[in-house]
Amino acid sequence: MRFSAFAAVVAMGCAAALPPGAAVPKDELVRKAYEILLDADRFESAHIGVAGADSAYFIAFRVLIRSSEGKPAFHALLRRATPAGKVYALSGIYFADPDAFEAEARRLALSKDEVATMNGCTGGRETVGAMVFSDAKHRIEVAKGKTLDEVSLARQAHYYERDEHDPCDIAGGCIPLSLVPRDAPRGPIVRVAR
Repeated sequence: MRFSAFAAVVAMGCAAALPPGAAVPKDELVRKAYEILLDADRFESAHIGVAGADSAYFIAFRVLIRSSEGKPAFHALLRRATPAGKVYALSGIYFADPDAFEAEARRLALSKDEVATMNGCTGGRETVGAMVFSDAKHRIEVAKGKTLDEVSLARQAHYYERDEHDPCDIAGGCIPLSLVPRDAPRGPIVRVAR
């Protein structure tokens, strides 16, 4: 059932053509997922809208994460995709290539490109750099081997005391782990000056 939204997006022809020289995944489903993220027009949380429907971008991301072709596909997206597609790509590299993640995160953190976002029912705009490294004092950082749920439960009491939102970014592991609930494959990256 989760792949029905993905299939609908593919059927509507929303995927962009690949740029010349792109590393094209061989598997048809993986290639379609790659194409959807290549032309992503916004970054969406896993579930969007009033009904909490699976985002087509989230489904495409999950297809790549589960594929043996995911690692090269995410690296290709990081070089060729729209700004929103690059956010998904870096989130994928967090899992698919933890050794390359920090260097890629530091490079992408310099981006001033803006990305439309949809978190549940709430839309907004953010720079790619701010999505990579939040400037907020209390950003969420997930230690290697921990899950986002474990970290969230531990922070809950502090959240209510401060009455403020704890920001989620890619470098701290929060955004990637919100897309794929599993143990963190690496620790958070220390903030960098932008």
